[in-house]
Amino acid sequence: FFSIFCMASQERLLPLQPLPQGHAPYSPATCGALALVTLSFCCTALYLGSSSPASFAYVQPTVTASASMLTPAVRNPVHLRAGPHAQPGRPQSIAALGGLPETPGASTPRVVSDAVGLGAIPTALWAFAGVFTVAVVAVWQRWSRRPSMMLLDPIDVAPQWATMAVETEPPRSQGIKPGTPRERYPAKELCSRCGLCDTYLIAHVKESCAFIGDGMSKCESLEEQVHGRGRREDEAYTGVAEEVLYARNAKPSWDITPQPDGYASAKGTPQWTGIVTQMAIQMLETGAVDAVVCVQSDPEDRFTPKPVVARTVEDIIASKGVKPSYSPNLSVLAHLEALPDVKKLLFIGVGCQVQAVRSIEKYLGLEELYIIGTNCADNGPRDGLQKFLDVASKSPDTVIGYEFMQDYCVHIKHLPGSPIENDYEIIPYFSLPSNYLAHGVIGEPCRSCFDYTNGLADIVVGYMGVPYFQTPMTKHPQYVTVRNARGRQMFDLIRDRLEVMPTVDSGNRKPFVLQTLEADDAAFFGKGPPTGPPPFVANLLPTILQWIGPKGLEFGRYSLDYHYLRNWLYCVRNMGREQAERHTPDFVKRIVASYNTNGELDRMLQPQENVHAFDVPGAVPHPPGWTGGLQYDEKTGAVIGGGK
Repeated sequence: FFSIFCMASQERLLPLQPLPQGHAPYSPATCGALALVTLSFCCTALYLGSSSPASFAYVQPTVTASASMLTPAVRNPVHLRAGPHAQPGRPQSIAALGGLPETPGASTPRVVSDAVGLGAIPTALWAFAGVFTVAVVAVWQRWSRRPSMMLLDPIDVAPQWATMAVETEPPRSQGIKPGTPRERYPAKELCSRCGLCDTYLIAHVKESCAFIGDGMSKCESLEEQVHGRGRREDEAYTGVAEEVLYARNAKPSWDITPQPDGYASAKGTPQWTGIVTQMAIQMLETGAVDAVVCVQSDPEDRFTPKPVVARTVEDIIASKGVKPSYSPNLSVLAHLEALPDVKKLLFIGVGCQVQAVRSIEKYLGLEELYIIGTNCADNGPRDGLQKFLDVASKSPDTVIGYEFMQDYCVHIKHLPGSPIENDYEIIPYFSLPSNYLAHGVIGEPCRSCFDYTNGLADIVVGYMGVPYFQTPMTKHPQYVTVRNARGRQMFDLIRDRLEVMPTVDSGNRKPFVLQTLEADDAAFFGKGPPTGPPPFVANLLPTILQWIGPKGLEFGRYSLDYHYLRNWLYCVRNMGREQAERHTPDFVKRIVASYNTNGELDRMLQPQENVHAFDVPGAVPHPPGWTGGLQYDEKTGAVIGGGK
């Protein structure tokens, strides 16, 4: 009867979800034939079972037992049939029938049942009928290439029965196994390990991945779907924005302030003042969402991301702080099917992750999806992060967070009790070994990204557009971009807790962009300074640049221009100009054109000499047998050999 029900649903005789596109239903004749076969076997089995002689059991004594030893109930089968102990088809012991006690070594009568005969026929027919029906359906499906029914393959059609599905999902795909090399992922070396391909959602990778096909250019059309409009001409840098402001969390709720044990427990420290954490807590506490996708730290390593579906405030608090390496946030979206009560979700992520989530949103079966975005710039693999920390900090093992600030320095936070004074370190950017850090730290997908501002999030909390306020990161304002009504709803939940201030916008970024780009490109080919300047000069340069350089939002535009130009050069060198044009959004192309009026960027695209010991995109290949190239000290980044 269950198979008949499934066939009826395939024929849309019941009000269930429609079949996937391209799948034809079974014809009425097929449903009728299969139903007739099933019913005929059922009726035959019932008839034979009801028409067979009544099952009875009798006791056959063994040769060592005397008939006089048996009770009348045992000697007379009629009494046994009517007695309370009669169970057709099941042997009965003498003790159970009121006869001799069962003692070790004693001879006991043997009970024989004729249920092995006709009584077993219904059971066999039931089994045969079921097997035969399934076989008929399977053969018909194979011959007609029909879709599988739930009776045979529940995995393939499970999405059809999802109560909240907006669109019917195609048959399930298998996610890529953990530990698979990145080169075997669909985006290959450009894969940012967002987690999409680790689940059955890999079926949507072509339409959702930010590094396949149209790539980052897809975000422009998605902006209109998400925000109701595209970005205006004056929003080329911020993206669609209702409001842009500076804020810091002056009245944090719960326990999101720095703790003595740093990242050693769930009571860790936020990267800044906890604005993102505060919003997530309020969204969950007020019931606006049922769960929050956020990133905790691996118990063995505070910088190894561990995405979770947070259902409690404690889970959210445990995710405080930034983990600046690839994070598979989308891998936990597959868990939502096991959480049927999660209908409203808050997702926290960076640009490439958010673009993928927006593309598959219609398959998640959610009533509401909120997204808090953060700025993302120059992440990479975990070992690349360690490479940077080893040369940037005097105590890399105690680092719990860092950020590039508008004072042209790297601000590094340390665990309490570290050997660093006040557990806070400020390193001039110009003192870092640029040649050494040009490769292996910044990931290939981050060099191919054009969505640092996270244009598809509802609200973005970032850092690159706010000037340095001469205060540590955990007391420093950030800039907030509210993009739509959902973003405004989230921000209004915590607005009364924040110290809000107007934005700053001064200076001229243009003279600094190409200078930074040329210095960075020289290091990319190993032709930058072998070491940083003397400490006095390295500390003096940031002070001078703060006086004459861009500030506030203009500094943010400087940072975006530099990153967009650098990444455009990398895409052309790595993908080829045709694919790079397809991958790059139009608003980035306009920025590139504004800096290439006299062919400045075209000249940089000419093949260049590579001084590194390894090949890099856009360089003249090393000749066969060439053994030169710069060699570096892995702890300091200093050049220790090689070159011409």
